[in-house]
Amino acid sequence: MFQRIFLSAILAGLLGGLIVTALHHVTTTPLIIEAEKYEGGTPKSETKASLYQSNAHPYLILVHGNAHKEGESSPEWSPADGIERTAYSGLTTILTAIGFALLLTSAYALSNQSVNGRTGVMCGMAGFAAIALAPSLGLPPELPGSAAADLVSRQIWWLITAVATSIAIALLVFANNWVLRAIGVILIMAPHAIGAPHPEGYASSVPAEIQGHFVTASLACNFILWSLLGWFSGTFYKKFSA
Repeated sequence: MFQRIFLSAILAGLLGGLIVTALHHVTTTPLIIEAEKYEGGTPKSETKASLYQSNAHPYLILVHGNAHKEGESSPEWSPADGIERTAYSGLTTILTAIGFALLLTSAYALSNQSVNGRTGVMCGMAGFAAIALAPSLGLPPELPGSAAADLVSRQIWWLITAVATSIAIALLVFANNWVLRAIGVILIMAPHAIGAPHPEGYASSVPAEIQGHFVTASLACNFILWSLLGWFSGTFYKKFSA
């Protein structure tokens, strides 16, 4: 059982992570690099900021990033632009994808139901809704140079939203009692009724067009990642079950 769970997750995360790494390379990465030129309020022709050290790392974006603020100290080390930068980012993407795939394969095992690629995609969509889409309503992906609230507060809100949405989806799909389904609806709405933590004032030196494109591209990449993880993990889980 454990071998099936881990092997399916590793293969799904590896394949999905590689594909989405290539996708990020031609979508979110150019936007991050362009946004880095505006850090500090004025465009700069060159920057040494890195995606790996920057808290606005596109490959780690689930719902939001922790953008650098003016006056913060720069990291002492960061991967060089080019192959090194892409390699570190790709490794991070693959490891993150394997972690998500483990969540999916663990859910398959707990459900004790027949699983294939199609049902895996459906589970992947639920994961995307809970981990990326719902939290982005309060904390959308951010580029370097954007104002942001305290990191711990944002991560706590993100965790609460992801867990509440996951439970809500499970109740809406599997519960036969209307009371439990009503609780699911309340759980979906509760984190947003409380509200995500935001800075006292909004400020960004990055053009709105770049920010808007980045939010859309980040969520689209997350959607594709979860779809691929669902398909690969469901397919491999069925194969190894046989």
